[in-house]
Amino acid sequence: MTALHTVAPAKAPAMSQLVAMLVAALDTEARLVTKLLDVMKRQRAAVARGDVEALEAENGAAHRVLTTLGEAKRYRSTLNEQLGESADLRLSAIAEWFGGAAPTALEAAVLQLAHVARVLDDELLVNQQVLRAVSASTDREVRMLLGAVAAPAIQYQASPEPCAGRSVLVDRKG
Repeated sequence: MTALHTVAPAKAPAMSQLVAMLVAALDTEARLVTKLLDVMKRQRAAVARGDVEALEAENGAAHRVLTTLGEAKRYRSTLNEQLGESADLRLSAIAEWFGGAAPTALEAAVLQLAHVARVLDDELLVNQQVLRAVSASTDREVRMLLGAVAAPAIQYQASPEPCAGRSVLVDRKG
């Protein structure tokens, strides 16, 4: 004999619980972004030393942090939906959702995550510049090793004058 059981839908957390969960999620994201910043700095140091093994290890660390950060963002998306908003609710809109009366801890968490995100953006630009410089330097060194100090420039000959009165794609006279 089997009994039918009805399962009540999961009860949405109270607003105070939701705020606490959101603060924790934002704090987690900020901590992970800070961890990613540390990894990026160690990557740059490895590049400067020419330490390929350390660079590979830091690339693995960056991948792990990015994976965890993705999971944290998905969790925050779920919390955003519990607020009745879209999953991709902007950070600034989280505080606005409370009509200018967001809890202090929530405002602080939003500001902290926004700050480390700006720092990450700046550090990404630095890493791009470093990688471009290393790439250009490596390219020059390879050309020197191969005996070609400068890449040959492609030069085009001036085209002959087109026939008078009409356009010509191919000059068959010459």
